[in-house]
Amino acid sequence: MGPLLVVILAFSVVSTGILRNLNQQMQEVRIEVTYTGPWEGAINNNGDADEVSGFSDKTIRVLKPLSGEWDLSFHCEKMDGSTNMLRVTIKFKDGTVLKKAFTLEPYGSVQLSVEID
Repeated sequence: MGPLLVVILAFSVVSTGILRNLNQQMQEVRIEVTYTGPWEGAINNNGDADEVSGFSDKTIRVLKPLSGEWDLSFHCEKMDGSTNMLRVTIKFKDGTVLKKAFTLEPYGSVQLSVEID
């Protein structure tokens, strides 16, 4: 009876850990901005707005709100007249891509919205 109890407990701990890691992964997304110049952006996370800016690449961590559905949008705009690519990717922490878009237009912008269950 002793070894069987150990096996059951070990399985229980492993299963719980796997589920916890999957749940934690879904509690955070990352917005990756890839650009070689200045840009400005606005995040709307279930109605909470925040402004961000940068020069070159940046990764922004966004946490899930405590309650309700998760609606996330991001608007990013090039602040110069270059034709270099501005690319924005929204993805889970594990790298799974939810949405991505890019622009080559001078002073171009990208708008992404995702609804996460």
